[in-house]
Amino acid sequence: MRVTPAMEAGDKSSHNTDGPSFNLPYWLRLTRNGDFFTGEVSADEKNWRRVDSIAVPMSKTLHVGLALSAHNNSALNSSLFDNVTVTPVPTPVANAR
Repeated sequence: MRVTPAMEAGDKSSHNTDGPSFNLPYWLRLTRNGDFFTGEVSADEKNWRRVDSIAVPMSKTLHVGLALSAHNNSALNSSLFDNVTVTPVPTPVANAR
């Protein structure tokens, strides 16, 4: 999993954490709570294992994308992303009194 905040020219900051070895298919989940992001993995979409967390200061609005790599410049990687969802957290409603 890699978290890469928006960067200034020349900035190469990112956060990369190796997760556990697993057989496919496998579920990945990235959860945001304010500026705090947590990555998790699951073999059954019910039991989640935390991989890592990182604080990335940013605005409330963000862009989401998926990427992959063969980690070999002479090889191609072909993958299928399936059941992708982005779920916004509802805005809390103040108690009317």
